[in-house]
Amino acid sequence: MVVGPAEPRGLRPLVGWMLAALAVQFLLGMFSNLFVQVPASHRGVDASYFAGVLQGVFWALGNAATVLRLHVELGVLLFLCGIVILVWAIRSRRRPWIWTAAVGRSASSPPRAMAPASSSTTSTSARF
Repeated sequence: MVVGPAEPRGLRPLVGWMLAALAVQFLLGMFSNLFVQVPASHRGVDASYFAGVLQGVFWALGNAATVLRLHVELGVLLFLCGIVILVWAIRSRRRPWIWTAAVGRSASSPPRAMAPASSSTTSTSARF
């Protein structure tokens, strides 16, 4: 039996914690979308996409409703944990972990291009 490089001790528990935190993140995001009113104008609205995201995150951390602030805080924590998992996976040299961590990181990256907001006056149900 060939023994490969050792897996970091905290890798599996961190992945398990992240899966549970993703479920909470989903629920907080759904609640925020349905019940939290975000002002139409705040820092980050008129900036370019990446600068706007960063400014919007900082705005939400300081000024948003509690649920939206928790959603943003958990999102930042998940983003950082994803980087830690990818680094640990690369250091462990285990290909299944590397592929899983890399796919997870790429899936949580912002989209390459954002479609401009529609200025049409059609109802929401007509757009679906």
